[in-house]
Amino acid sequence: MAIAILLASSFKHCIALGIILTLVPFYGLSLGASPLDIGILMSLCPLMKCFAPIVWGNVGDRFGYRTALLCNFTSVTLCYIAFNWVSTLSMLFVIQILLGAALSARSLMQSYIVERTENEERTRNLGFVEATGALGHVIGAAIVGVLVGGNPSNLNFHPPILAAIAISGANVGLASIALPRSTPSILPSTDKSHFSPQQFFFDVKKNLQRPLIGKVMILVFITFFTINGAIAMFAPWCQTRFGWGPQEFSYCIAFYFFAIAAMQMSLTGWLARWLGEVRLLLLGEIALTLGLFFLSFSTTVPQFIYTLLFLVFGHATCIIAFASLLSQLCGVQQQGKTLGLAISVLNFAGFLGSIGAGFLFDVLGENWHYWMGAALESIGTVFCWREINPSRFSNLMSDRRHQKLMHLFDIFDRNKNGAIERQDFQQAGQSLAELRGLQPRTFEYDRLQASLMGLWEILRRLADRDGDRQIDRQEWLSYLERDVDDDFINLFINIIDTNRDGCLTLDELETFYQAYNINTDEIEKVFHILDVNQNHYISDVEWREIFSQFLYSHDVQARGNWMFGTSLPKQL
Repeated sequence: MAIAILLASSFKHCIALGIILTLVPFYGLSLGASPLDIGILMSLCPLMKCFAPIVWGNVGDRFGYRTALLCNFTSVTLCYIAFNWVSTLSMLFVIQILLGAALSARSLMQSYIVERTENEERTRNLGFVEATGALGHVIGAAIVGVLVGGNPSNLNFHPPILAAIAISGANVGLASIALPRSTPSILPSTDKSHFSPQQFFFDVKKNLQRPLIGKVMILVFITFFTINGAIAMFAPWCQTRFGWGPQEFSYCIAFYFFAIAAMQMSLTGWLARWLGEVRLLLLGEIALTLGLFFLSFSTTVPQFIYTLLFLVFGHATCIIAFASLLSQLCGVQQQGKTLGLAISVLNFAGFLGSIGAGFLFDVLGENWHYWMGAALESIGTVFCWREINPSRFSNLMSDRRHQKLMHLFDIFDRNKNGAIERQDFQQAGQSLAELRGLQPRTFEYDRLQASLMGLWEILRRLADRDGDRQIDRQEWLSYLERDVDDDFINLFINIIDTNRDGCLTLDELETFYQAYNINTDEIEKVFHILDVNQNHYISDVEWREIFSQFLYSHDVQARGNWMFGTSLPKQL
């Protein structure tokens, strides 16, 4: 339900945004702007969005994405109201700056999706939120075509602007009433301290140093430098090549975003499952290269539409692949900052790309921005093939899983001698008995010790390959490369479940943590994350699912990563 409401909000938000963005270039031309002026005008919104999404992402991580989205939608509506009073080119520049500072909904919506979905659903849902955004642009552009008028000498920009204000205002009302309060799978930080620029740049640096993230950000820059440059010059290029006014152009933009939405809703999810996000990204880069190159040779409208489909496919697939890849690569509590950083890189690329395209159009000719874009995309394609390939991604995921398995090894190795032995379980049994107040030679005491010794015997039988009654790190990894025995899981549950009622409570989990020297400072936060249905206990079915996620999932956002406290997910 929460995702459906988010999609509705995304849809209405992007209808209003589609109206404004379709109007801007022709509004500028009507006020005497040159192609370079249009490039600069179209670059201002991305420039201001470079920094705002990171700040909005930080707000979302701290206070919840619902609050951040409501503030974002409200500020955008106020900008649309101001847009209605623009009468000079300089005023249009100012409004573009203000609107860019307000627009950050995409990164917030992506983060909202990431925190509410598991890995197998994430790419599909990210595709849906992007697709509804594209459909919103379709309707917004169509509204412009209907309301602005078809007479180039008597254009009326105010009716579509008023429609954008009404739609955006209604979206604020919908989101404030219906969007659920944040109950994230990964809780936002409870630290409400004052924003620190030093900490902010430290977080950015830390994110970029994580494996592959820096390289993905480089490709984000190249990709959207070329895409935004091409889109920024669509209006003057179509006017020069085909003699189009705002009405014809609005229908072209409607087709562009409709095709993106159709691909994202029907094709990209299937391709991601079949090819994987990394190969899908490479395919998108190839499509962008071909589309930008052949677009310049279009001399008729049908040719233009056919070649535009290459650009549509590349745009639709790349943006989904980037979001999904980054959500898998970023730190467990960093998705808001990481996706916000990606949007900022995207928009800085759009800022430079729009100005560069405007300059090339004005100085060298109407097709040079397409040719330079194709050249850059070919470089990006080679970079993606060499630096962000399936083998590197697979190795990174494998290393992450090994890190989790060795974390569990270190928990079981109570005496820290580099091996799991019988005495480790004996020590754990004594600690658990003392914490629970169990006396020797009582039924509960003997049952607890039997569970621990049974767990040890299963591990010894399955993992102790050399028969030395010790399990070293290599033997441990070799054992856990296979599916874990059901008896192992059952005994593990019995160790935590004191009264054997099949329901693990907060107190039982805390006792287990204390016995194995796991930090309990954030135990309530951990329990909230592990309690899937929020009924204040963890059933044995839920625990099996969580344990399976811990052992086998490559997803950095999976609940199972929190199974043994907060230290591991903060390292992943």
